[in-house]
Parts: sequence; structure tokens; C-alpha cells
Amino acid sequence: MKRGLVFAGGGSKGSYEAGFVKALREQNLTFDIVTGTSVGALNGCLFAQEDYEKIEQLWMTVSASDIFADIPPSVKNFNYEILVNDTNLVVDFFKNYLKEKGADIAPFRKLVKSYLDVDKLMASPIDFGLCTVRYPSLKPLFITKEQMPKNQVSDYLIASASCFPVFPICHFNGESFIDGGYYDNVPVDLALEMGATELIIIDLNTKPTHRYYADRPKMIYSISYSDLGTFMDFSRQRLNRNYILGYLTAKKVFEEYLGKKYTFETIPVQLMNNFYYIELDCERMMRRALGNNQTSPLYERYLEANHGISLKITDYYCFTLDWLGDILLWDETHVYQFEEVVSIIEQNFTLALSKNYSLLLELKELKNLSKKNLINYLINVSHTKKQNELSTQYLLTLFPKEFMIAQLVYTILKTKPLQ
Repeated sequence: MKRGLVFAGGGSKGSYEAGFVKALREQNLTFDIVTGTSVGALNGCLFAQEDYEKIEQLWMTVSASDIFADIPPSVKNFNYEILVNDTNLVVDFFKNYLKEKGADIAPFRKLVKSYLDVDKLMASPIDFGLCTVRYPSLKPLFITKEQMPKNQVSDYLIASASCFPVFPICHFNGESFIDGGYYDNVPVDLALEMGATELIIIDLNTKPTHRYYADRPKMIYSISYSDLGTFMDFSRQRLNRNYILGYLTAKKVFEEYLGKKYTFETIPVQLMNNFYYIELDCERMMRRALGNNQTSPLYERYLEANHGISLKITDYYCFTLDWLGDILLWDETHVYQFEEVVSIIEQNFTLALSKNYSLLLELKELKNLSKKNLINYLINVSHTKKQNELSTQYLLTLFPKEFMIAQLVYTILKTKPLQ
């Protein structure tokens, strides 16, 4: 059995992978094979060197001036918006951009060479491979460390990350290369070709790049349910945020925490089970309302949220919490205790239980309600027993997500002793 680890490409989003690695190391897992594309190749190389502290150091200190020339030292939080809004900066930047047929990445070349330790990489028991793309044929090149001349390892790392046209085309050995992401940004196939029999995959997208690998035995396919920003946002705030999100995602992958977009330390199991059966009941009523027993639109909502991947009982609860968290503007980098969730719900929705709504407001009135007030209304209907199957079908069909949030909130309010 050989365990593999796959790092995706994504520029500055590589800080997310660094956070993921921190949580991964806490699991005390060992790996035989590591593959990566673009920035994932650099992170993967450092992992294969067993220089885990270097991964941390890189993403805690890197800035745009370590990637591009002509970024003034005073610009600590570089992103596209700063470039566009600073006339002097954009002029200097694009003078070199045109000269180099891409940005001047001399600092990046220096950075790669400073972190690369070829002797440690070659002596490591962890095999390493990366993906780059030949230019202009656009044919992929998958190459392992054993196939790389020692004096050209840094060239292959830079080739894999040469995201043309932002980065210049990488030339060496009489060949030209661009970013491996143009062919395979998440090189799972390479890891399998190298002999991996089980995999942990770190995808930097909010939906699986390779959907066909996302629900397979012996594969843990991890994505971020949070937006990680653009691949050229080197602001310290974004890098630190993505690092935390990567760490929290890995903790959820290994079931130390719960949640999808938001993170929870504990959720009573019985509460999740109860909610699952409420969801099943709502599915039945929704099908009856639509007069079609061959489809299940509510189930499809949850399946879509999970990108078509098979759902677990916990997923129904956690995705509904995500919908609620989006409305209440929860913090994606915070770990919520269950008692904290209960407190937030009580602050926002308890008054709904005492209001006297009519059984069915006019559709125009319902649509004019804010999301929060609509949920308040739906909670009130549930609490006061005004709800019957006909009204449930009507409301569930019109407002499926808000209706399920209301059911979750009402369930928590009714079962508070479960904590």
C-alpha cells in the first residue's frame, strides 16, 4: 500500500495548502508519493523534502515582492486592485511585462532556489512528481524527481508554475513550458501512475476539478467550501485567512471538527439524526405538492451543494447551517461551539415564536420579507401549529432553503436540552 498526497495549483492560494499540511501533520500520517502542479508543485516538493517547517515559513513571510520585480517594498498587500489603482506601479510593472513577455519573476526564481534542497529531495523516501505543459504544442509533461537532472529541478518547478501570460514562458533544454494547470491542475493521475493506492487530494477550487475522483474508495478528495480569492492576491490578510481555512478544512476532513463552509467543534448526533428525518418528510411533502413522485427537488438542492457527491446524514444538517451562516454573516475562520450556535439562534429568532403571523401571507408579502424575517415567519408557523400539510407544501415549494433553515432553527430551539 502506498499513500499519496496531491497538491493543486492556485498561486497565492498555496497558503491554504500550508494550513492543510499543518493539520495533516497532526495526524501523524506518512506518505510515499507526492505530486503537484504550479504552486502545488513547490509545496509538494518541500513536503517531499520533509521540510514541513519551510512550507510554514514560506507562507507566513511571502509577499508580492518575492514573486514579481518592480513591486515597491512599501506595497505590503499586493493584489490586482492595487496594481490597477497605482499609475506608477502599473507603468513600471508592464514595461517589464512587455519586455519579458510576461511579468519579471526574477524574485520568484530566487525564492524557489532558496527553498529547494535538491540533495534532501533526492534522498527522501517520498517520491515526487509534477506536471507542466510544453509550449506551443500544449502537450503535458509529467515528470518525477528521478527523471529530473539535479541541476534542473528548480527549472521544472518554475516551468510548472509559469502561468502564461501573467508569468513568462519558461525556456530551458531547448524547450518551452507553461503552467501545468493548462493540462492538469490537480495531478491525481500522475500520483496513480507513480503507484499510489490511496490518496489525499487538496483541491483549491470550491467544487472538484476532477468530479470523477471525488467519491471514490481509498481517496479523500478535499475542496474548500469558502472562496479563496484570486490566485494573485498576496495581501497578508488573504494569505493568513486562507492558511486558517486550509487548517480547518483538514480538521473537518479528519472529522475532528464538523461542517462545510463553517466550522463546528461539536453538534449533538441526535439532533443531526432528527433533522435528517425532518428533511425526508419535507421531501415527501414537496413531491406530493408538485404531483411528481419521480423527482426530489429538495434532495437535489442538497446534492448540488455537495457537488453531486453522495450525501451523509451530517451533510443535510451542515449545509443547512451554511445557508443560515450566510444570512447571519458568520465567520468562516471561527470554530463554533454548539452552545454558541444556540445562543446566536436565540438572539436572532426567539422572538419569532411569540409573534402572531397569519397562516399564509400573500405571496407578494412573503417575497418582500428579508431572509431573516422570512425564516422568522416560517418558524412561527411551525411553533404555533398553524402548519398543516397543505401550507407546508406551499411554503416548501416556494422557499425550500429558508424552510429547511426554519426547521433546523426550530428543532434547535425545541431541543435545547440536547446540548
